[in-house]
Amino acid sequence: RDARDARDARDAEGKTASRSRSRSPKEHHRAADEEKTKARQKAYAWMDSGDEGDDGSEGEARSRSSSPQAAVQPADVETLPQMLRLAEVFSRRPVQELCEQPQELCAVCAAAARVKFYDPGLFETLGPALKKCFQMGLDGPGQASAKRFSLLEALDVLKALSQLNAAKALSTVFTAAIKAIEAELRSGGGLDTSQRKFLRETYSNAGREEDVAFLSQLRADQGPPASTREGLNTAGLPMRPGARICESFAKNGTCRVGTACRFDHP
Repeated sequence: RDARDARDARDAEGKTASRSRSRSPKEHHRAADEEKTKARQKAYAWMDSGDEGDDGSEGEARSRSSSPQAAVQPADVETLPQMLRLAEVFSRRPVQELCEQPQELCAVCAAAARVKFYDPGLFETLGPALKKCFQMGLDGPGQASAKRFSLLEALDVLKALSQLNAAKALSTVFTAAIKAIEAELRSGGGLDTSQRKFLRETYSNAGREEDVAFLSQLRADQGPPASTREGLNTAGLPMRPGARICESFAKNGTCRVGTACRFDHP
């Protein structure tokens, strides 16, 4: 009887080994996945058991694990995990909705730049939304439509994207942005020296000098930007914010009237 039992055991082991060898790779993977799932279920079985410790600590942990994470606002992003959570939610929103939220778009760009978050997945949503928003034009001085970028917000977006080295990935956004800025400047908007320098450097570094060639022409047509403070300029002539720019100074850099001139000499 012992010999027969041993023979039956060997036969059973042989059949099991044969079935194991006959499994396809897909079946092996499926079996492995099932084992991992069972292991995870066993490891976290206490979370569904309803048991608590005397101090309720397990119940508190269970409550924390089941509650959804709070939404992250762009202004609050300081770490990469926070930006990942923001990007996940942001990328699911429709472009048409986002392109009407310029302040939010500006804040998302700033958040990504803060944590150096260069992500093609985010750009798939952010890029079209930014492009459409720029194509609607910019708000001029004194305007506040809340559905268009201001000139300063447009510059902030370009600054954030340039910090991410995204000029190539979002080339259509950079094109739409500079066209919107040019239109605003031609209609009376103005840039100071540092802002002009920023645009020239940003587009030149991207190999797109021709996009900002209009800045030189505008400067020649419009003359120097108006003064922003009172006092005397480097030539000893009066700066008068709000007053018309002295024609003689704008053309020649000199003024025959001198300090008695009632016009602005920026």
